[in-house]
Amino acid sequence: MSTPRKADITFISAGAGSGKTHRLTALLQEELTVRAARPAGVIATTFTRKAAAELRARVRGHLLRQGHFALANAMGQARIGTINSVCGQLVARFAFAAGLSVEQQVLDEEQAALVLDRAIDAVLDGAQMDALLALVERLGLKNGRNGDQEEWKEALQTLVDQIRNNDVPLDQLDVFAKTNADALLAHFPPPARADLDATLLQAIRTALPEIEAVAAAGNKKNTTAYLALVKDFERDLERKAAPWGAWIKLSKSAAEASLRATIEPICVLAGRVAEHPGLHADLRRYLDRMFALAGRALAHYQAAKQEMGVLDFADQEHQLLGLLDHPEVAAVLADELDLLMVDEFQDTSPIQLALFLKLARFAKRVVWVGDVKQAIYGFRGSDTALMQSILAALPALGGHKDVLPASWRSRPELVKLVNAVFSHAFADTLAPEEVALSPTRAADLPGAPLANWLLGGKNIDEEGGALAAGVRRLVESGYLVHDKAHGITRPVRHGDIAILAASHERVKTWVAALSARGIPVATARPGLLATPEATLALACLRRLDDPGDTIASAAIVSLADGADPEQWVADRLRYLATGAAHELWREVAIDGHPAHPVLDTLRKLRAALPVLAPREALATVMAACALPEKALDRKSTRLNSVPANISYAV
Repeated sequence: MSTPRKADITFISAGAGSGKTHRLTALLQEELTVRAARPAGVIATTFTRKAAAELRARVRGHLLRQGHFALANAMGQARIGTINSVCGQLVARFAFAAGLSVEQQVLDEEQAALVLDRAIDAVLDGAQMDALLALVERLGLKNGRNGDQEEWKEALQTLVDQIRNNDVPLDQLDVFAKTNADALLAHFPPPARADLDATLLQAIRTALPEIEAVAAAGNKKNTTAYLALVKDFERDLERKAAPWGAWIKLSKSAAEASLRATIEPICVLAGRVAEHPGLHADLRRYLDRMFALAGRALAHYQAAKQEMGVLDFADQEHQLLGLLDHPEVAAVLADELDLLMVDEFQDTSPIQLALFLKLARFAKRVVWVGDVKQAIYGFRGSDTALMQSILAALPALGGHKDVLPASWRSRPELVKLVNAVFSHAFADTLAPEEVALSPTRAADLPGAPLANWLLGGKNIDEEGGALAAGVRRLVESGYLVHDKAHGITRPVRHGDIAILAASHERVKTWVAALSARGIPVATARPGLLATPEATLALACLRRLDDPGDTIASAAIVSLADGADPEQWVADRLRYLATGAAHELWREVAIDGHPAHPVLDTLRKLRAALPVLAPREALATVMAACALPEKALDRKSTRLNSVPANISYAV
């Protein structure tokens, strides 16, 4: 990690609420006005486009207020954006010199994820998959932690992401598989020389008669359950089909106290599962197959991108990493790059860290800003150990570390609480002054800064009701908060309250519970065109344009009336049995099948379609079919957002 130029590197440790944005703005302004950095010589990366726009606007505003009009006007030349946007700009600038295409179509994250998912699905077949699934069953990796997808699939997706984030060559994956297996099995005891299967079977057969006799005589539930468990395990072990999790379960299970000595050999032998050579072999085979599967998926993904003529963000990062070694590119950047700033440095992936280290060789000043504590979240492949390593190497890079010591955001009581909790949690990795912040806000609010709500209820729906009741009580209590925008203290409002949930599904449940009780809620929603009301509007437009689009007819019947699929599918099948034209279902009344009012209206509007502009067609359909009044579900959720569709009609 040596650098040709003795870089002036500063790492600013900035905890949440410590004034990071203010410090970044002041630092960038100082570089431009005092140290004569050129706007065109500035590269600043942020985690989001919003943060980039805010930083640029703040610096430009400060420059204007100080009368630096030329610098303010030149701020558009500074490369301030997400790492992906800055990579794209630099690749486009130097592409010709490196023999790359100057026009590149780049997939955004959602598009890339979709193509990658399809690539993974494309390789999940064949004999190799059968062997992998057998290993998955034995290792107990079938069910996911959150029930969303199987655990091995989650692991495969993570592995694919890690390979891309670390820029690992696909032809080296077999080496990485062996290295991972060696590292994993280093935490296991050495393989046993004894035949654990045969020894455990003998112990079970020796103990079974007494267990059966005691179970028959006493009829105690724990003994009966233990007997069934042992017999099932014996049968599976004889067939060499006992899952490894069954060994662990057997080692931890027990019968009634009088059988303790009888079953002890079984428990001891089953508890030696970590020594089993078969388990060691299965783990190696599993990792070999997972790495091979990830390699096949990524090769398929790469081929799909080439066929489409597109790149993703990882491709851009890989290209830029190579470009920075090009002599002509290095010479230009060494001359031009005055300041390199990296915000949210803790979220840097390994390949991005490599980019920042290479760029640091050319910059006259380097500033990295982040909170190592937040690297525990692992956003986009970031790694706490990686951050610790680079900070430990900072002096050798010619750098030093500053700490923003104050908390400007939170109440003093909360700051002290967080200090006490996290100073202890990070005691082995961070010095106390890098964790604890000094509160600066006045303790001027009378209400308790922390409360523990115990939500009653037997299930998540009842918990949602309890949560809604708690929110209502909080608002009705007049609990006082500080209104930063107006500099006043006032009673809490619904918009002051944030609710965090452990999963997206729980968010949906809680949103429904709060909404049903009249509590206003704002949360991330599907895009407009993905909402049921927009789907209905689009189905009406499709049916208006194409009288043969019976899928649109089905969507209209289902969404406009809230009809269950079983109802309209059965009606559709009865209609087809009459021999009537399939495209006229519910559009006209035929043989006891009444016309649906929306479909009938669309049929009557069809003659006017050739003279309607798209915007007019949508407005006409909405008005004539009374879409805003249609109930979508049994809770009478209305088509409130349908009018917003008009603004998208062109």
